[in-house]
Amino acid sequence: MIGGIMTQYHRFFSVFLRRSAYAVVSLSALALLGCGSGGGSDGGFVGAARINLSVSPDVIDTNDRARVSIDIEDVIDTGILLKVRYSTKLAYAVNTAKLKVRSEDSSTVITPTIMDQTSNWKYLVFFLPRSLFGDLNDDSSSDQIPSEPATLTLELIGKGRLADGIIEGDADVNDPTIPDGEEFNIQSPGFEAETEASIQVRQSR
Repeated sequence: MIGGIMTQYHRFFSVFLRRSAYAVVSLSALALLGCGSGGGSDGGFVGAARINLSVSPDVIDTNDRARVSIDIEDVIDTGILLKVRYSTKLAYAVNTAKLKVRSEDSSTVITPTIMDQTSNWKYLVFFLPRSLFGDLNDDSSSDQIPSEPATLTLELIGKGRLADGIIEGDADVNDPTIPDGEEFNIQSPGFEAETEASIQVRQSR
């Protein structure tokens, strides 16, 4: 009889240990998931700049032009590299790039520092110092004064049939310790699209 009681006790104790271990593992997993969620707070914007790209019209014929507009806000103090990527079936119309700061009456003509391409993509790289944008009148208590919103526009020409093309934008922090011409490498463009718009080019008859 004593042996039977001891056997039941051992079984009960084994089940208890397994369930306890499962509970500890489950709680630990939940704790790790909570730590990995990043806190979930909506803090202030951190990055090179906020950008938003659009194109009009988004369907053109070959040899026609489309206007690309890139809205730019919250430019970092060191300035930015604004990279634009598009298909080799499009071509940049020289001297069409302009920057219009919201409070200014006129636009400033700007020239891409770098124009380069691969077999599938073309790149325009603009180096835009923070001083181009001016300061936004802001009532917040932030130590950094926000830049005034601006829009960069440029024109692309259709050079060949393009069924499902995209035009993309990427803003990176400018490193003042590196010469502008050395910050972009076509072999490793470091391009991560932050904004994009679709475009089609029809073959002219």
